[in-house]
Amino acid sequence: MSGAPSWSRGTLAKYRFFCDQALYPRRTFAESTPQVPCRARSTRRLRDALVSAVINSGRAAAETAAAHGVSWRLVQDALNHAATLLPDVDRLQPRMLGIDEHGSARCASSMTRRPTSGNATSPG
Repeated sequence: MSGAPSWSRGTLAKYRFFCDQALYPRRTFAESTPQVPCRARSTRRLRDALVSAVINSGRAAAETAAAHGVSWRLVQDALNHAATLLPDVDRLQPRMLGIDEHGSARCASSMTRRPTSGNATSPG
């Protein structure tokens, strides 16, 4: 596929910290960064790129996953998370209403088919 981004696989080393306090039950802590939060298996940058690839290309999640060399589940999880960030549509206030051109054309054509005289024939 020409023009597709080339992704390289690599490993990310995170520091693991040790706590020697006997009162605290957890002994080790992993490093957390804004790009790679706790327990994350992928970076936010990759997830953002996957979401924009699905939106911009109009392809399915499975096709985007295959093109980027990641699992379908990773793309779907990124899309699900992006959908939770969208605003509530019930609370949106429209600034402008559009006209449905297809519906108005259908309405106009049905008006022209009406009988022009008052003598309508009844069936049977």
